[in-house]
Amino acid sequence: MSYTVTVWLDRLLKRVFAANKPLVFTGGESYGVPFVLDAVASRVPLAWVDLQVADAGDYIAQGNRLAVAVNEALGVTLLPQALPLHYVIEVLKSRLDHVGQLAIAVSNADFAPLLVDALIPLKTRLTLLFDYRHGATPLKSNLEHIDESVLSLTLVEAHALADNALDAQTLENLWRSSAGAYLTFMTGLRRLRNEPTPTVPAAGKTLTRDSVAVAPEALLKVLLESGRFVEALDLAVMSLPGQVADIIDVVAPAYQEQGLFHRLHLLLESLDAVFQTGESVLAWRLLAAYYVGEHAALLPEVEAFLAAHEAPVLRARYAGIVRDPEKQFTEAKRAAGFHSTSLTLFQYGRLHPDHQEGITILRAALRLAETQHSHYDAARNAGALAERLIHLGRYAEAADWSEWAVRLFDKANLKDGPRRLRLLNNWAFARIMIGQTAGLYDEIRETLTHLSYLQDSMSDLVVLFRSTLADLELVLGHTELAEEHAEKNLTQSPRLLLGRYSVPLVRVLLEKGAVTLAVRHAERVARLTAGEAPRYHQPAQLALGMALAFHAPEQAIPLLTPVMHDRDLLAHYRLTAAFYLRYLDASTVVPEDILELYGQLSPSGFKLLCGPDEAFRVLRGDVLGEIEPLQIRVLGNASVFYEGKRLNLSSGALEILVLLACNPEGLSLEALHTKLYEDDTRVKLSSLRSSVSRLRERVPISSSPYRIMVPFYFDAKHCMALLQQEKVREALDLYQGSILALSDAPGVREQRGQLDEFVRQVVLRSNDVEALMVMCQRWQDDYELWTALERLMLKNDPRRALVKARLTLLRKEFDWEAY
Repeated sequence: MSYTVTVWLDRLLKRVFAANKPLVFTGGESYGVPFVLDAVASRVPLAWVDLQVADAGDYIAQGNRLAVAVNEALGVTLLPQALPLHYVIEVLKSRLDHVGQLAIAVSNADFAPLLVDALIPLKTRLTLLFDYRHGATPLKSNLEHIDESVLSLTLVEAHALADNALDAQTLENLWRSSAGAYLTFMTGLRRLRNEPTPTVPAAGKTLTRDSVAVAPEALLKVLLESGRFVEALDLAVMSLPGQVADIIDVVAPAYQEQGLFHRLHLLLESLDAVFQTGESVLAWRLLAAYYVGEHAALLPEVEAFLAAHEAPVLRARYAGIVRDPEKQFTEAKRAAGFHSTSLTLFQYGRLHPDHQEGITILRAALRLAETQHSHYDAARNAGALAERLIHLGRYAEAADWSEWAVRLFDKANLKDGPRRLRLLNNWAFARIMIGQTAGLYDEIRETLTHLSYLQDSMSDLVVLFRSTLADLELVLGHTELAEEHAEKNLTQSPRLLLGRYSVPLVRVLLEKGAVTLAVRHAERVARLTAGEAPRYHQPAQLALGMALAFHAPEQAIPLLTPVMHDRDLLAHYRLTAAFYLRYLDASTVVPEDILELYGQLSPSGFKLLCGPDEAFRVLRGDVLGEIEPLQIRVLGNASVFYEGKRLNLSSGALEILVLLACNPEGLSLEALHTKLYEDDTRVKLSSLRSSVSRLRERVPISSSPYRIMVPFYFDAKHCMALLQQEKVREALDLYQGSILALSDAPGVREQRGQLDEFVRQVVLRSNDVEALMVMCQRWQDDYELWTALERLMLKNDPRRALVKARLTLLRKEFDWEAY
């Protein structure tokens, strides 16, 4: 391979080959690290391991990547594949004498710290280069760091790269604006010289100018035929710009599917103006520019083109970006009317003012995407369908479609992370409403933690997930955490969205009894959103009405009533308004479409939309059908309520109550004694009789045979019924733990064991990945559950690495394979 060594590159290569420690690069693509690695490959064989986020924690995948890279660099099959990383490393150690001079580079090294730690001891035989792009680099004395200050171009090096093509002042301005970053500088330089942007070398697929110069047309054909669309567009932009318009609709979807919008934007904006026109190129330019936040400058060009051409695809893209809601729908309708595609129908259905009609259109868009085998479009359209269903309060359907879209994303190995996260967030919210929260808490919290490390461009996703986590914290009873998340969202929200994020904060404050503070927050937001469109101001009115319901009820009713009747508002806002109006006046007439949604709500959904349990106890019975005066909950944290008041029972009294709930036909004194103490005679029958008498003072219990005398709800019995109906996820939402996990009473142990094993068997035969994941996380050492989960989980499921790691540990600790 030939490579023109610049002054800048020559300086860095000397640093690389003079180093006596493994090298750690920071700065990534913009500071030219891939170009340095490519130059190293021109001097010695280079095994370039390009890790992906999916490889994190997957030691089989990491071992494969290392094996493929080393084998390709050496041209021999030195290392095996489909084996764990540590095995591949051991083979490499044993065969170092056969390697000769070899450099190993690891891009995105922060995804695989164990790989890095395993390679470092091999330094005596190899040149090691680690490129950290996504996280903090390891602070180890046995590593030499090459950061941005070392990688930055000097002004002298910038002059050498420009080769006298620019005047001194222009060049110095370009150098300063690039902050010395090689790729940024070269991209600007190429634009000023009307040349294509530099092609960034990549592991295993570097396209050098020499290789392109041989036969670009033939190479482009090969790349297209082999499905290497990302490289095809790189090549076309660099050497065949006249063909970009012909191939853009074939190759650009690959950038979209992999989330490479910044790269797509850089490529298309580097084209000469003559090649940037036409509907297809302009449509993809607009999409890429929107994703990187630079679309405003492109809108005049787009609008001028649309004024002269019908251009339905471009018009649909434009409809999704322009801010005026009326114009959005007008443009989307026009695009779909001229040509019905999965994209034009997606925008038309998503923006249609009639929600039911929008759902019909989105279903057609989804079917069309499936017919065309476009996984990305199908997942996107299904996600939009789920959002419409959430708007209408059809939460069960929304949960199904969101889950389907997420699974399609994983199965098709799509990489547009932000879109997947939006699908995941919608799924999470729908699950809260229908009572499928089991296993959700850790996933949402972990996602929010990961998002917090990303750049500001992800701030809207941070707010979305923080809002969902606040909802979940409230439902789970973590009011302090819920308040923290809700308050942070309200503080960080733009003015027009203050109403939206004031509702959850007011809800949490009411749960805590902080009515005055809730009123103060709500009044401020109502003033700040006054006069705005209903979708911005009505949620603020709702929050104020909620707060005033406990402060000045007569003022709350006129605020809540229009919210309940506004069909354009989100269903959960209308439901909340209806519940508060019913709380204030039981004779309130609730619209039929809202009454129909009652059946969609689970206890968790009802709790989220209402207020403190004690205030809404009667309404809860009307909505959820829970009319039993006695509520016994023992799966997880035990609690007993009688006529709305919590009973603080001793552990012994709780055991008696549970055994009576498990035997509603009644138990004699002797039978109850046996179930509590078996043949232990230290507790006399008279003592037990006294214990039952004390419990009877708080809960109606008959004389012997003892039985509960009032209708009661028993969560263990309800869980069993749900399992018998194969409603596995709803059952797991109840099954937060075993029946009275700390009780040693024989009868309780028996009931606990029966339910635990029944849950386990039903989950195993359900073939439900989500249910299995929940059970595996609760029962960490159950090898059969983990094995079933691994068998059913999609190959590209981001949680697969966790499953594989846990199975590896179980096999090592318990030698399960021997059984």
